[in-house]
Amino acid sequence: MGAALFRAALTGVLGEWTASGAWSEADARRVGAMIAAENARRVHRIPAAGAPVGED
Repeated sequence: MGAALFRAALTGVLGEWTASGAWSEADARRVGAMIAAENARRVHRIPAAGAPVGED
C-alpha cells in the first residue's frame, strides 16, 4: 500500500510540474527514476552501482 501511495504522489507532483512548464517530461521521468531507484536500493539494501560491498 505504501509503495502505491508513493508512486501516486510522485506521479502527481511530477505531472503537475510538467503540466505547468516547470520541467520537461524527460526531466520528470529522469528524476522520478532516480528517486525510485534510490528508494529501492535503500529498502532492499542494494549497494549503489560501483560501491564496494558493505558501503553504500
